Amino acid sequence: MRLAVPGRRAASGLSPAHALAYPLRRGSGGAWLVGLPLLLLFPLTFVLVFGYALQATRASVADSASPPPRPHLDGRLLRDGALTFALVAALTLPFVVLVWIGGGAMSNVLHPTRDAFFNRIYGLLAACLLIAIPWGLLLLLLLPANVAAYCASGRLRDLLDPVLAFRRVSERFLDWNLATVAMVTGWLLGFAALGLLCVGFLPGAFYAILVSAHATASLAPRTASPSPG
Repeated sequence: MRLAVPGRRAASGLSPAHALAYPLRRGSGGAWLVGLPLLLLFPLTFVLVFGYALQATRASVADSASPPPRPHLDGRLLRDGALTFALVAALTLPFVVLVWIGGGAMSNVLHPTRDAFFNRIYGLLAACLLIAIPWGLLLLLLLPANVAAYCASGRLRDLLDPVLAFRRVSERFLDWNLATVAMVTGWLLGFAALGLLCVGFLPGAFYAILVSAHATASLAPRTASPSPG
C-alpha cells in the first residue's frame, strides 16, 4: 500500500536534483544558440529573457524529460516577460532604496579611504552585502511556487498573489527546499565554476536561468498540465 506524502513531486521524473544537468541535455543547442544573444543584449531584451524563463518552465511542466526549448517569440512570451519583470522590479525596488540609504549612512560612519566618492562606493557595497540575503530569500519565497502555478494554470492571480505563494511553500516545504538548493547551486556554478573555466559570464548566467526554470517546474501543482498558449 502506498501512502500519499505531502510535498511529493508533481510529476514522475521531475526532480530539482535533475535541474543541474537540464541545460546540458542532448538537444539543448537551439536554446543556447538563441539564448546567449538575448543575454548579450539584456538591456534591450530583458522582457524576452524573463519571458523565456517562463517558457522553459512551462516546457518542463509539460515534459520533464525534454531538453530546454528553443526560444519562441510570441505574444505569450512578451506578456509573461513583462509581467515577471514588473513583479521582480516591484519586489526589488524597496531593497534598492534601503541600499541607497544604508550606503549613505555607512559612508558617513566608516571612512576606509580619504576620498568621499570611494567611501560612498564602499558604503554601497557593504549595504548590498547586508541586504542581498533578505532580498534573495523574499524572491525565493514569492516567485518559484507562484511561477510554477502560473505556468500550469495561466491565471494571473497564481503569479501575483503573495498569500498563495506562502501557502504553497508551507504545503510543499521539502520540495521548495530542494528546488531552491538547485537554483542557488545553479547560480553559484554559473558565476563561479563556469567563470573559472573561462567559459564566460553569459553562458554561466544562461545555465543558471535554465537550472532555475527546471527546478521551478518541480513546484507545479501535482495534477498540473501547462496552460494552453
